[in-house]
Order: sequence, then structure tokens, then C-alpha cells
Amino acid sequence: MGKILCFISDDFADFEITLALHKIRNVGKKEVLSVGYSYESVVSESGLTYQPDLVLKEAVKLNDIEGLIIPGGPIVNQKQDLTDLINHLDREEKMLAAICHGPQYLGRAGILDHCKFTTSCSVERISKLNVEDPFPRDNYVDKRVVRAYHYC
Repeated sequence: MGKILCFISDDFADFEITLALHKIRNVGKKEVLSVGYSYESVVSESGLTYQPDLVLKEAVKLNDIEGLIIPGGPIVNQKQDLTDLINHLDREEKMLAAICHGPQYLGRAGILDHCKFTTSCSVERISKLNVEDPFPRDNYVDKRVVRAYHYC
């Protein structure tokens, strides 16, 4: 049985992934595992507490990962462990999916440099936050969903 990983961190938007993960697990018959920076519990936007099943350094060593789902949340700094996992899965041509502000992590890992993408995080929002824009805006598509294939 292949594994689908879901990255969780403080203030992640848990409401964005519940139906998708339910279908992946119960219809797709895939094992769903949460993965975090550490084993410390995180609190989502909804206020629920989640405990990661794995840490990123362990996840990168698994050989039966079929994909990674990254829900949205605040624009935050990214640790190298997440970038390493994203790039590892990209090299193996595994599914990388990100929702809402989630593509920020793919952008910082360089994945969006060669793929069309969408995000709900506007240039104006980034400007108000006074942070570096993690999105290569030349590849931005103004659509609700963008499906890109490996090395678009």
C-alpha cells in the first residue's frame, strides 16, 4: 500500500484537507500519514491539536511514498527538511499537491520555477505582510485549480 503524506505545522488549514484525505484513505485505499518538522503537536487554524506520525527526516527515507499534500496556512519560514522532502519527491516524479497558501513551500523549493500554479495569496497580500514573495509570479495562473505534470 502506497503512502500519502500530509505536511502539518502550526496554524495549518486543516479544513482544506479533510475530505481529500478521507477519499484517499477510504476510496483510494492509501495509507495517509501526517508529517511535521518534529513530533511536537501542532495546533491548526481550527484550534484542533494534531500529532505528526513522522518527522520530515524520516519521511524522506521511505520508499513507498506516492505523494505529498500541503494544506494552506500562514505565510511562514520554511525549514530545509521540508525543502529536502519536496525536492526528493519531485526527483522521483511523485505527486506534489498544495492548497491555498500551501504552494509557498513548493515555490521556495524551486518546484514552481518550472510549473504553472495557482494560489490564493496575492501580490498585494505579500506586500502587506512585508515578506519576500515565495511565488514565481511568471508561472501563476488565475484559476481555482491548476493540474501540472512533472517538469511542466
